[in-house]
Amino acid sequence: MPGHSNMEFVTDAFPETPDGGEALAKAAVNIAGIIQALTPQVDQEVPSTALATYGTPVANRFLLPKSAPFNGKPQVTAGLRLDKLDDFFEAIELRQQAPAVAPNAAVIFGGHTGPNTPTRDATTQSSGVGPVTTA
Repeated sequence: MPGHSNMEFVTDAFPETPDGGEALAKAAVNIAGIIQALTPQVDQEVPSTALATYGTPVANRFLLPKSAPFNGKPQVTAGLRLDKLDDFFEAIELRQQAPAVAPNAAVIFGGHTGPNTPTRDATTQSSGVGPVTTA
């Protein structure tokens, strides 16, 4: 973490179930523990073994925290199971929308949007994406 680099914590997906909620809570506690362990050691080499409580240390790996307090910027990446891609593309496929109310993709993408573009256009006749093979 020298200079202005970042530390990123990558986890497996947390299912929206009671077990997934428990796993998320445990991950958050572990991340907070790592941050608490590093905060008082600014400008000092911290061996990975000092964080063994939170995972398996790697020999000869060190962290060098450069500033405190640490700032967090949580990020979540949504996932889609590969076997559900056909359902997803069907839901947003290119469809005629005029003169009826815009269906599916036009609603998902914010109104009358042109095919394969995020731009609104009141004269658009269809909305969404083309065939999966095109995508």
